[in-house]
Amino acid sequence: MQSCDEAKRFADWEIRPRERLLIVGGETARIGSRAFDVLLALVQRAGRVVAKAELLDAAWPGLVVEENNLSVQISTLRKVLGPSAIVNVASRGYKLASMAATTDTANAASLSQPAVSSSHALVGRDADLATLQAELGQAPLLSLVGTGGVGKTAMARALVATSTQRWRDGQHWIDLAGVPPGVPLLNLVARALGVLPDEVGLASGDVLRSLAQLQALIVLDNCEHLLDPVTACLAPLLRAATGLCWLVTSQEPLRLAGEVVYRIAPLEVAASGAPLETAQACGAVALFARRARAADHAFVLDAGNVETVLDLCRALDGLPLALEMAAARVPALGLRGVRDQLRQRLTLRSAHRDAPQRHQTLRDTFAWSYGLLTPCEQQLFRRLQPFQGGFTTLSVQALAGPLDARTGSAALDGDSIDTLETLIDKSLVQRMLGDAIGLTQRYKLFESARDFAALQLAQAGETDAACMRHAQVVADIFDSAWAELLRASDADWLGRYLPERDNARAALSWACGSEQPALLARLVTACALLDRVAQTEAEAFEAEVLLTPTEN
Repeated sequence: MQSCDEAKRFADWEIRPRERLLIVGGETARIGSRAFDVLLALVQRAGRVVAKAELLDAAWPGLVVEENNLSVQISTLRKVLGPSAIVNVASRGYKLASMAATTDTANAASLSQPAVSSSHALVGRDADLATLQAELGQAPLLSLVGTGGVGKTAMARALVATSTQRWRDGQHWIDLAGVPPGVPLLNLVARALGVLPDEVGLASGDVLRSLAQLQALIVLDNCEHLLDPVTACLAPLLRAATGLCWLVTSQEPLRLAGEVVYRIAPLEVAASGAPLETAQACGAVALFARRARAADHAFVLDAGNVETVLDLCRALDGLPLALEMAAARVPALGLRGVRDQLRQRLTLRSAHRDAPQRHQTLRDTFAWSYGLLTPCEQQLFRRLQPFQGGFTTLSVQALAGPLDARTGSAALDGDSIDTLETLIDKSLVQRMLGDAIGLTQRYKLFESARDFAALQLAQAGETDAACMRHAQVVADIFDSAWAELLRASDADWLGRYLPERDNARAALSWACGSEQPALLARLVTACALLDRVAQTEAEAFEAEVLLTPTEN
């Protein structure tokens, strides 16, 4: 192996190959010749992972030795240089985490942190990023929470890459997506930070004490399938290792003391008919246009196609993953072709071959989330599918409650609210924002989530039963509408019933094909009353024209 004669200075240590000296904190550190050769090999190959075989050849040239000899030397170096100075990369080798003093050591991150590709920089997230930049490091645990495909990992990457805060022992990225239950997470974290060499085992108390000496940012990506193990791992670390800052991505919060939860919402979509300039400023449109342009250089967002793009963005709920998948189809199908195929939106496929399995299609994304639910949660999620335009907690209670055999009305079920809250926490049910008409909080499923729920209803053989129960709940809502109209103000009445217009029409449409004449009559009455009171001036004029006899 070729030697490097030039001395190399690092943050708090220096190596002098010509003199074969290691200076730490201004004093000569006494290490053996094998450890020095291993360190020199890492320094000469700084910036990349060095295979174990390569290090063995450097320290034991011409000899055949066991790998545990290398582990001993790495352990010796970590005791001298610090536990995170050398990073162990599972099945690959080692990498020097420290950077030479001639470089910007403040920008050095651990090997495990993924790079942020400039071609996939965040779009439409400036406000979120600014808020999170101010929050990162202020609390010991910051959790980015949101539905699958909303961009939690991308946000975390951008946040880490742009953070101005520095941690003495670097930044470390641990992707838990492929980690099965049962893996000791404390040891996994310790090895990622270089505290545990190779497969050497230590008591949890020793690991905690070693981690407590560090000051580092640790990102735990994709935690939703390991919530109990992650919380069990982090709870003692939050108490004992106060120098560690945690950034977590998950579909639901960890619910640990000191946790700050930031829920990532879908990208904004402008209203129908918005001018080109307004639409371009919306995150969903900007992302779709950028990805479509990357896939097809002939694509240009203009006044002629902006309404089609807005339709696409709304149909895809502003979810970044879905928008990117749809944009990738523009070269093959054209813009209108993509829009016309949105009934099969669950089959939209990722344009990236290296995308994880759960992000290959929208169906895979929701299947991952659905698989993490309990049977009770899965059942409620499926049965919410027929609701259009949202629903209230009372509707959910009626949906889950038993039916009165005499009246056909639904009783309220108190336990269903707990299940609903769980679905909200797990990002499968969304709180509706900006409802200027409704008097109570409303909730909804994303349209793509409704498509997936419809598949699950069909698979369970529950489609007709769910639609009937939905129709009964909607009919119950309107049973007192006429009486309330006589005593309530128009504004209060509309605030109570107008948000249910889409539900009433969907229920009526189903009831027309059912053999439920009494239920059909109740829904016809509900829709007629609602249309009479809520008719807009344009609708009233159109009705008048249609009903006015024409002169021959």
